[in-house]
Amino acid sequence: VMTYNRGEHGGHSLQPFKELAQPDILVLQEAPKRAQRYLKAPDYSEFAHGASAGEHTILSRYPMSPPTRINSHVGGKAITVAARTEITLPDRVVTLYSVHFQTPRDTLRYYLRGACLYGIIGLPPFSPFHDSYDHNQQFWDKRIARAEELAALIAAEPNPTIVVGDFNAPAGGYVHRVFKSTLVDAHDAKGGGFGY
Repeated sequence: VMTYNRGEHGGHSLQPFKELAQPDILVLQEAPKRAQRYLKAPDYSEFAHGASAGEHTILSRYPMSPPTRINSHVGGKAITVAARTEITLPDRVVTLYSVHFQTPRDTLRYYLRGACLYGIIGLPPFSPFHDSYDHNQQFWDKRIARAEELAALIAAEPNPTIVVGDFNAPAGGYVHRVFKSTLVDAHDAKGGGFGY
């Protein structure tokens, strides 16, 4: 299984790495409505099946169910955090999730301009920095709640399950630990390098 966030491709082609890895399943994030384009492309002819759900495009050598969006309602507003499909391998059916969590980039940039100071002086409700502190804290709280919600859904799957994507979270971080509590991290088990 290979996963790739197309939104961060920087103009580079996935083709050479795909040819080297020869994946049975290719999962793309930030690739809305691209399945049919890939299925018609000669360079992707090994994939007989594919479909898109929101920003997630899944290509497979094996039959698959139409992917569905997984929405989180944390905070009242529904946002898509993943797509789910079932893939029929020769000997079993597996469930696959393509995950893409919202980037913390803007929140982290805010912290770069004085993380410790804003955290300390933003705590009191009368502080002029309290609204910003509260907004950023709500971002982290929602992010954690969405991760816990999705992890619980995945843990209840009856089939063997593969979870891939862009979690926008570092290895060893809280979100990573939430998923690692019920899943095996493939990079920890068999990978090399930093694993970003």
